Amino acid sequence: FDAFRQLYVGSATESQMDGQGRISLPQLHREFAGLDKRVVLVGLLYKFELWDEQKWWDYTRHVIDSSKDGSMQLPADITVSL
Repeated sequence: FDAFRQLYVGSATESQMDGQGRISLPQLHREFAGLDKRVVLVGLLYKFELWDEQKWWDYTRHVIDSSKDGSMQLPADITVSL
């Protein structure tokens, strides 16, 4: 648990919004999360996640397909970003 907390809290950075209300993510965070040019903001009740657009659609298709047969298993190569 300590290693996770060190990585999670230790890599936190402070960001400011620009004049248009945008937040720039540090390059290190974009690379770690696999974010390229197009991202999806996914709302999850009390938080949100940023996903690479293609990874989000791949994940969504997989969840829909697996729900048809009742398995609802997440693929091993899918990881939640940020």
